[in-house]
Amino acid sequence: MTASSHTLRVATPADGPQATELLRRLGLVMPAGEAAIAAHWRRLWVDNPALRHDGCDPLPGWVLESGGRMVGFFANYAQTYFLGETRLAVAIASQWGVDKAHRTATALLSDAYFAQPHADMILVTTGIKATGRLFDRYGGIAVPQPDLDRTALWVVGSGGFLAAMLRKKGWRGAGLAHLAAPLAAVPARLRWPPAPRRAIGVSDAGGFDGRFDDLFAARRRDQPDRLLADRGSAALAWHVAPHAARNGLRVLTAGDGQTLDGYALMLRDDAPAIGLVRWRIAALLVRGDDPATIADLIAAAVRLGAADGAHVVEIGGMAEPVQRVVAGLGALTRSLPTWPCFFRMKDGQPPPPAWYLSAYDGDAVLF
Repeated sequence: MTASSHTLRVATPADGPQATELLRRLGLVMPAGEAAIAAHWRRLWVDNPALRHDGCDPLPGWVLESGGRMVGFFANYAQTYFLGETRLAVAIASQWGVDKAHRTATALLSDAYFAQPHADMILVTTGIKATGRLFDRYGGIAVPQPDLDRTALWVVGSGGFLAAMLRKKGWRGAGLAHLAAPLAAVPARLRWPPAPRRAIGVSDAGGFDGRFDDLFAARRRDQPDRLLADRGSAALAWHVAPHAARNGLRVLTAGDGQTLDGYALMLRDDAPAIGLVRWRIAALLVRGDDPATIADLIAAAVRLGAADGAHVVEIGGMAEPVQRVVAGLGALTRSLPTWPCFFRMKDGQPPPPAWYLSAYDGDAVLF
């Protein structure tokens, strides 16, 4: 089937149910139930605080049709970034797929994504090998922040972690791995970070207030040439809302009650297929990138994960100041099979002088 037999149009919230069914059929995990589906797309395309609703926002996405039927879908959502006080509208691809019989027309969707008129930057942070080829074809390049393809991890439940890894390898007797826990626990615990030297607050409901806005404003003033995703209180609350609703959020804070010195966002991210219980540090921001505060927040996160019954606590996609601290905290590491982060600037706009990406960027922490 040729591209000439297909039509392309901009997506609307009314396309949500049909797009959800298409993407689920193609293997993506999507919300179930009419109310949940409607809420999912409303969150991306209506309630998103990055939207100004003034006609100059990144488009919501595109629908590929053949014979009046949806055969392809490419969702797009807006995220605000800052270089100092300069606001950038960034378009991030999320949740897309094309029926196998219609993949000769996939270029219609990618052409529309890269040609969209209202984005200062196009960014993807969960790319695969094909993503890199696609961005190269359209003049994009890899994000030049080292080690974005590496994840640090601390094993906090040795028996469960070993059992999950054996299940992943296909060993049917993985339940017997719990017998090894007493031996496995000793080296794993030695790799934990030292205990935090200051008190760390913990909340499971968010509570993002003006202290978070003040910290984000301070970071923009201190490093005006470093690209930062919006970390204001409204943006933070929007990002983690689904996790908070299912008790999968922990907010760790360092400060004196009036001033916030730093915070870490932990999100529950289990792998049920292999029985792995996991907490992920999805965002970490510290005043002045103070190494001691970074270390204290990570140490508290590791202990909190252990107390909650997790098998592992992870942090990936780290900014360089965080990477330097993590290197001294005894973590194990694993690498992604391909580089995940690519971008393209609007024509004529220079790339950011410096980057500060983390797992918070992109759609990996949204759902």
